[in-house]
Amino acid sequence: MLHIFRKIRNSMIQQNRVTKYILYAFGEILLVVLGILIALQVNNWNQSQQLIEKEVGYLKNIKANLDEDLAVANSVLEFNKQKRAVFDSLVVYFDANIDRRKITEFLVPTHMPIISSFELFQINKTAFENMKSANDISIISDEDLRYQLSDYYANDPLIGTQERVFESSRTFRAYITRKMMHKEAIDFYLKTNSLIPKFEELEDFRGEIDFYYNYFDVQVVMDAQDRYVQEFINQIKLLIKAIERELEGSSS
Repeated sequence: MLHIFRKIRNSMIQQNRVTKYILYAFGEILLVVLGILIALQVNNWNQSQQLIEKEVGYLKNIKANLDEDLAVANSVLEFNKQKRAVFDSLVVYFDANIDRRKITEFLVPTHMPIISSFELFQINKTAFENMKSANDISIISDEDLRYQLSDYYANDPLIGTQERVFESSRTFRAYITRKMMHKEAIDFYLKTNSLIPKFEELEDFRGEIDFYYNYFDVQVVMDAQDRYVQEFINQIKLLIKAIERELEGSSS
């Protein structure tokens, strides 16, 4: 194409058609400028597409982490539900004045791990931290979504309410283990011949106020944890919906 334009230009110069040559030169300059503008536009479009693809990648990874968070949060609620059921059954055993050996058989080994342990909700921050460390937070084009994500990932769920879950569970576990563990059980699990009291020698702790105090403390803390985790579940669901809308908009 440029070769043809050169031939035309040379022909005009040779024929001394100055006016037409000037018009032609102007057209040629205009054509070059137009080509540059088109190239810049294409380059800008490519860069814009790259940013969109990068944003989509981050959002997909963050959504995957949020899906994991939702599963963990629901797991905590389910575990607490099972733990309450075991406690309720245990209290029924106590109130019915059932033989202590049946209580031991109920707790050990099936239910003791449940009432003496706990589950905690934690946030998976991997994708968000990767984006943050790359200084790419501003790549999230929706300002509201960017703020919501920053607010969510600023939380540390292990501080506060869930610290009490750990403390109350540890206290109750120490108490119930001392009251329930006897020579037969210890010797069976540790494959030893211990000197601790036999089952018949253990004190009946069913009337002890410490049991009900610890039991009450665990229940109250679990209730607080459930409310706390439920708030996170609500927040997670809103974030997932917002990200899904953003992803749908990017693909359209």
